Amino acid sequence: MLSEKKLAVVSKELPTSHMALQSENSTEFMSSVLQAINSMLLDMLAAIRKDYEDRRNRQM
Repeated sequence: MLSEKKLAVVSKELPTSHMALQSENSTEFMSSVLQAINSMLLDMLAAIRKDYEDRRNRQM
């Protein structure tokens, strides 16, 4: 949903998140690699969050 709306999550602790937004010294290839990395990390965070919620529900 974030990519459809062309939104980006930028975090101080995640250098690749703001590197993808910088247009200077960035090739098209590097930009697409950084976007893929950030997309993968967001997918992983969503999966981790869902797993956490599932475990909490099962514990209750």
